[in-house]
Amino acid sequence: MFAFSGWAFLGNGVVVLKEQGSSVLLNLFGGPMVNAAQGIAMQVNAAVYSFVSNFMIASNPQITKNCAAGDLNSMHSLIIRSEKFGFFILLIILLPLCAGIDYVLGLWLVDVPAHTTNFIVLILLYSLIECFVSPLTTGVLAQGKIKSFEIVLTFIYLGNFIASYACLKIGMVVESVFVLNIIFKFFVLVALLWHSRLKYAFPIVRFFRECFLPSLSVFLVCALFVYVLPERETPNLGTFVMRTLAIVIFTCAAVFVIGMAKRERLYVKRILKEKVSSKF
Repeated sequence: MFAFSGWAFLGNGVVVLKEQGSSVLLNLFGGPMVNAAQGIAMQVNAAVYSFVSNFMIASNPQITKNCAAGDLNSMHSLIIRSEKFGFFILLIILLPLCAGIDYVLGLWLVDVPAHTTNFIVLILLYSLIECFVSPLTTGVLAQGKIKSFEIVLTFIYLGNFIASYACLKIGMVVESVFVLNIIFKFFVLVALLWHSRLKYAFPIVRFFRECFLPSLSVFLVCALFVYVLPERETPNLGTFVMRTLAIVIFTCAAVFVIGMAKRERLYVKRILKEKVSSKF
C-alpha cells in the first residue's frame, strides 16, 4: 500500500505541476488577461465534462471488480465501451457548443477576453482524448503494479511543461500551450495502451477496431458537417437553437450509424421500442 500510494503521489504530483505550471507560464508570457481567458475556458470545460465524468465514475467500480475477479474479458469490454460512449456523450455536447461559442460567450460575458474562444475549443478537444485515457487509467490502477507507468507519466508531463516553456520563450502564440497539451496527452494514451497490454493483456487491436476508429470517424464526419453548415454573420437565439438542434440530431445519427456496432444498434432499438410502447 505504501509503494502504491508513493508512486501514485509521484504521478499525481507531476500532473499538478503540469496543470498549475501551465497557468504560471501563461501568466508570465501572456499576462492577466490570458489567465482570465484560461479560467473561463476551464469553467466551461468543467461544466461540459461533468456529464461524462459521472458516466466514467459509474463504470470504475465494475472495472476494478472484474480485474480483482480475474474476469479480464469483461474488464476489457467495459473499458472499451466506457471509452467509446463517453467520447460520444461529450461529442454531442461539444460540437454545438463549439459551433456557437462566440454567441454563448456574448450572452454570458460583457467583455470576452482575447483567446477565450480558442482556449475553450482546445481544452474541449483535450477532454475528448481524456475519454480514452480515464478508463485505461482505472484499469492500470486496478491491477496495482503502477511503478513503471508512473515513471513514464512523470517524464511525459515534465516534457510537456518544458516544451510549453520553450515554445512561449521563442515567441509562439499562447494557444501553443494547449496544442502541446493535446499532443502529449496522445503520448499518455500510447503509454497507457502499452502498460495495459503488459499488465492485464488489454487487446490494443480490438481497441482501435471497436473504439478509436469508430470514434474518430464520427468526429470527422460531424466536424465536416459543422464546418459546411451555413452560419449568419449576426446570429440570434433562433438561429443558435436551430443550428444546435441540427448538429445534435446529425451527431446522434452519425453515432448510431457509424459509431455503434450492430449489436449496440439492436440494443438501442429495443430500448426505444420499449420506451415508446410503455408510453402508448
